[in-house]
Amino acid sequence: MSVIAVSLTATVTKKQARLNTIFCRLLHAVNALHHRNLSTLLGVTFTSAGVYLLYEYNVRGHLRHLLASNKLLTDLFFRLSFLQDILEGMTFIHRSLLHCHGMLNTEVCLIDHRFAVKLLRNGQIHMDIALTKTPKNSRRGQSYNDHDSPSQRSDIIQLGTIILEVITTGVQQGTPHYDALAPYLRRLAESCMAELSRPSANQIRTSLNAIAKECRIGTVPSMLLEELQRHTDQLENLVRERTMALVVETRKVDELLLQILPAYVSILLQHNSSVTM
Repeated sequence: MSVIAVSLTATVTKKQARLNTIFCRLLHAVNALHHRNLSTLLGVTFTSAGVYLLYEYNVRGHLRHLLASNKLLTDLFFRLSFLQDILEGMTFIHRSLLHCHGMLNTEVCLIDHRFAVKLLRNGQIHMDIALTKTPKNSRRGQSYNDHDSPSQRSDIIQLGTIILEVITTGVQQGTPHYDALAPYLRRLAESCMAELSRPSANQIRTSLNAIAKECRIGTVPSMLLEELQRHTDQLENLVRERTMALVVETRKVDELLLQILPAYVSILLQHNSSVTM
């Protein structure tokens, strides 16, 4: 298993962290979060350089890099599956003791070997806030979800920016899938970032599931296999066309040799034999 270390901005000792009841509760709460779209918190380490949270890391890296570099994922048809995964992970956090993520962007969206999204940095901002509180406030049991903490509303705004990035970064435009999905997803992103009324996570999930069902979108691996099969068929057709063109050109060369050289010389050359005069 690969591990990634994420540093906290707060600088405290192990003893100080143990005395902070809010931090300890958060650490247990985040460690207990288990969902297919969340990266698991494995532990915390205290060093002279700072405090680090240790999360499960996925081999394909983060979504921002994948969107810009993977040519097989330029079709918006594939990317809708990523947005569904992000929303599922965010919704699970909203229903947990954390109530919100607070740091959503395409760099915290890790991609595993099955092309599923796993959210990273779950609880990081909450623990940073808890560790910057004084021990006096911590012993009083002050809530970590107060005015200076992130909110579900901020998560929705951040989701809107992710949707915009997904439909603009390295995407193949002008395709039937893009023309069908992009306008809808752009309106959804704008509604997520609206000042007055924003959709809830459940409303966004209902909308994305409806369009995915209508477009018959499956999992990314299954869609990639279909896309690879289409590429294979196209390459086979191209090889056949080029082979036929080569045969035609070879016949033309043979006919030209027969016209400008004696017949026996042309036959020797066609069989790669040497010709002596």
